[in-house]
Amino acid sequence: KKDQKVKKQQQVFAAKEGLERAGNDKELFSKILKKFLSEYNDSNILFNHFTEEDKFDEAQQYASELKGVLAKIGAYRFSYLLSLIEKAFAVNNRAYIEKYMAIYEVELTRTQDAIENFLVYLEQNTH
Repeated sequence: KKDQKVKKQQQVFAAKEGLERAGNDKELFSKILKKFLSEYNDSNILFNHFTEEDKFDEAQQYASELKGVLAKIGAYRFSYLLSLIEKAFAVNNRAYIEKYMAIYEVELTRTQDAIENFLVYLEQNTH
């Protein structure tokens, strides 16, 4: 079981599991993914704002919310990173916040790319 959890955390986007959570409804899952892309597209900017303004409570709350969304859609690796970010904000650890936010930028792009590729795949295979 622990091996499966580690494997999940290494995947950028486990589309099959996210789709299963959406009841295998491809149209619904597509809408959820598109909503994620639009709502969290600039999340790195928001985290930077929270950090610059010392709004660690807000950042922690936002990280917690985003962590849950990512887990539900199957973006486990990014969700795991958000749990680390959430903890860093909880204890006001600037060194870890900076370290994790640098990784965040990369992971956000990777996850967005994986989701966009999956959406293209869904479109091509549902019509």
